Amino acid sequence: MEQILSYIGTYGLPVFIIATCIISVIGILKLCKVFNKISNKNVKKFLYYLLDVVLAFAGSAIYFAIFKISFTDYVVFSITQVTATTTLYAIYENFGLRRLVQIASAAFIKWVSTSKETKFKKLAKKLGLNNAAVILNAVVTEEQNAKTTNTEVKQ
Repeated sequence: MEQILSYIGTYGLPVFIIATCIISVIGILKLCKVFNKISNKNVKKFLYYLLDVVLAFAGSAIYFAIFKISFTDYVVFSITQVTATTTLYAIYENFGLRRLVQIASAAFIKWVSTSKETKFKKLAKKLGLNNAAVILNAVVTEEQNAKTTNTEVKQ
């Protein structure tokens, strides 16, 4: 029992951070419609899980390399990582966190596209990130054009 508590004390936060990153990467891939050509939901779920395993082992390797940790616990850490990511995603999906993230991202996009000289562009200029503002503005404009096109098609 003491070994398990010691393991959680040593690797708890890194496992959580890596799991959150893995879920974010898979979510970004879903937003980019990487998996849209696959029509079977079971195949998609299998690919998500396979990607979870691959990213867990890769993320663990990166973590061990960055912090110069001996690779003796690598396999156990990676398996723990897969389990933690799967559990964290289940919590995200089933306890309303997904809806909360959707609401927050919709509010952010609305905030970004509120005026001609958007708040984000002003903030980006203050930070010296003019190129990032241009890219984000193009994405928002494309999103608005797509919504307008979809509305016109429905009418």
